[in-house]
Amino acid sequence: MRAAVLTITLDRAAGAAELRKGAWCQRIAITDLPSWRALYRRLWMRGSKTTNGPGPWARFYADDLAALDRAIAEAGQD
Repeated sequence: MRAAVLTITLDRAAGAAELRKGAWCQRIAITDLPSWRALYRRLWMRGSKTTNGPGPWARFYADDLAALDRAIAEAGQD
């Protein structure tokens, strides 16, 4: 069974982004994307033995973090 993929759809006219993964869906302001990236980055690092390195659960968050990075770059919020 393959894990659901996080997709992010930007609605520039409304200034919103829709995050969707499986049955879960959240609509946020585009300007909040960096905050969500920071959250996923903390989850990616959780339990790390090195500073700012990947933690033991990093593989579960790496693809989501990459999707957020792409959306932020596309939205010009970086």
